[in-house]
Amino acid sequence: MPLCLADNATRLPDCCRWAGVVCDNNGTGRVVELRIRNTFADADAANPGLISGEISTALTNLTRLEHLDLSCNIFGPLSIPRFLGSLSGLRYLNLSGTDLVGDIPPQLGNLSRLVSLDLSSYGLYSGDLSWLIGLSSLEHLDMSHVYLKASVNWQRAVNTLLLCASSPSRTAR
Repeated sequence: MPLCLADNATRLPDCCRWAGVVCDNNGTGRVVELRIRNTFADADAANPGLISGEISTALTNLTRLEHLDLSCNIFGPLSIPRFLGSLSGLRYLNLSGTDLVGDIPPQLGNLSRLVSLDLSSYGLYSGDLSWLIGLSSLEHLDMSHVYLKASVNWQRAVNTLLLCASSPSRTAR
């Protein structure tokens, strides 16, 4: 997969035939979804569906990417890459069960089109939840197992999300 991503995967039709890769319907070959969830129950080195290592910055070449599911793979013990916050077209992000560790980068708050965010994974924490305020389109948030005991600004962030979710323009959908 890295070779394809390094070769500007937004325009390689061969990538569109790969399992877990969904391209747009208008024939341009632009990748809009990466569904690379490890569907095997055990995340270990002998697992044929497991992806491990670093999450590549080559994802930023996928300028039309709306759906990114990397769940149940092993990317730890590394942090969530800050560059994920620059994938401005994302509507769905699932990093659950990935063994990522450390502080959740506030750059994720730049993903204003995000509808669903799943960060449920042991080893993650957030000292300040104010980045959640930028997720104005959010409808689903799962931060199970994320250490939030020392978080500040969580009340303001959650209240803002609730206000956004109940606004007349959102409920009319």
